[in-house]
Amino acid sequence: MQDILTIIRKEFWQLEISKKRIFIVIIFILLPVVGISYNVFITDERALLPINSIAIFLSILIAISLSSQLSLNTILDEKKTKTLESLLATNISKFAIIIGKVMPPVIISTAISILSLLLLKIYSLIILNQNNISINYSISLFYIIFILSYFSSCITVLMTILITDEKIIPVISNVPLYLIIFVLIKYGGQISLNLTYIVITLFICIIVTWIATITINRVTLITKI
Repeated sequence: MQDILTIIRKEFWQLEISKKRIFIVIIFILLPVVGISYNVFITDERALLPINSIAIFLSILIAISLSSQLSLNTILDEKKTKTLESLLATNISKFAIIIGKVMPPVIISTAISILSLLLLKIYSLIILNQNNISINYSISLFYIIFILSYFSSCITVLMTILITDEKIIPVISNVPLYLIIFVLIKYGGQISLNLTYIVITLFICIIVTWIATITINRVTLITKI
């Protein structure tokens, strides 16, 4: 546990805050507001999804895309500077390294996603003067955002380790993102939390984490650009 916290603190400490990244974060936060503002002027017959579903869909999209991008940048920087090889040479377990690399993007993206939902609620009440956006801020919603963000981040880390060509890494690592979007659209943004869903998602995340832990031992693939 201490090793995981050490890696997490290291990742947060090395996180570079630039004007470009701040601008991107602002865009992510405002994305649901823009989407809902457009949907307000569409009649219910023309709308593809209810307003509530659109809000939740966009918040999940923010979480999985942002976590994927942050994870991608982290591993690519490590591969360029060769610091990941030094980290692997320490006594820190490979599992702790994977979790430590994955969790900071997940925490940041989940927080930004929830912040965007709160901003959307305030915007709908004050600016639009409407109360038709009724989002249930429950553990179910937070779990879905967090677990999908974790899955996206972990897959990105795994793909970045396996693939040596930096040009195709973003494309390949976004495949899970497209699959998640497809599922969300298919079910109309309505995914309820139940025991079956919890077991399946946790099992998938454990498997992906385990595969990433095994793969990260292949130092020649990690350090080669």
